[in-house]
Amino acid sequence: MASDTTETRSARLLGSGAGTQLFLGLLWLGITVWTTNATITNTEQDISGTIGQAAEALPGIVATTIVTGASIASAAGSRFDRALSRLLIGLIAGALFGVAVAFGLRLAYGSESSITVLAVTVGLASVVGGAFAVLPNAVLESGLWAVSWVFFAFLILGVLQPQLMKWLGGGPTADEAAQATAGTRILYLIPIAAGVFAGMHAYRSLRIEGASAFWYVVTGALPGIMLLASEGLTTFGGQSLVEVVHGFTANAAQLPDLTSWPRVRDGLLVLAAASFVSLLGGLRAIQVAKREAAEEAAKEAEEAAREAEEARREAAEEAGFR
Repeated sequence: MASDTTETRSARLLGSGAGTQLFLGLLWLGITVWTTNATITNTEQDISGTIGQAAEALPGIVATTIVTGASIASAAGSRFDRALSRLLIGLIAGALFGVAVAFGLRLAYGSESSITVLAVTVGLASVVGGAFAVLPNAVLESGLWAVSWVFFAFLILGVLQPQLMKWLGGGPTADEAAQATAGTRILYLIPIAAGVFAGMHAYRSLRIEGASAFWYVVTGALPGIMLLASEGLTTFGGQSLVEVVHGFTANAAQLPDLTSWPRVRDGLLVLAAASFVSLLGGLRAIQVAKREAAEEAAKEAEEAAREAEEARREAAEEAGFR
């Protein structure tokens, strides 16, 4: 029995996609930090401009850190069956990774107060990501892959935005009203499309686990939840960046908007679209599974009846010979 349990846990750990997702999360984080470093270190602006760029860099760094922290927690906690054990391991793993990232940011950008707040915010993001380990392993892994699809969709559709503007009637030759209408449509189209992609992948990844409808909704909602969590930390960290520097306030005109409604809107749209699509796919998968189970049960019952009939005939033949 102990051997079977060990083999099952080893197979779950080695056969899961946590390792690949961890690599992808680290890749996203590395790309984001690298581009942020290139932006901040190449600037020649005064202190307010530097603070503004640090605040503007927060959303991408915080979001990717949450995903990476959750990926590390998923890999570390995948061998544990109890939710409390996974949560503790995830928080520890997220905290350790957060300390490492915070130290790296201070080492790269300096020890100024604004950079310290940036580092602390990113460290907290890693801990928040680690807390997602409380979810079942299959749910978290499917949700992490769905988040990756959201990142890919935003990246690809962002590159295609000029072409999308033309398709929606907002090309260079269109009037201002048409361009404004097309721009508004794109603002909603991109996050909804990203949510649809995420929901489809969440459903396809989770259906082989035989999950209930509730977990399909949770898995589909994970990308939006992570985006909203990153926005909350971004708002906190961005405001702190301003407050720690004397002479600047959160209402200063030269500083960026630290409470971005567009990012909140994107998170809500991704959450709604992904959870809805995942739920629809999950309900279909549940119906298919029930139908297949009923067909299998009918076949087993038919086979049992056939065997019983054969046994009865054999018994009758033996009784006749006697």
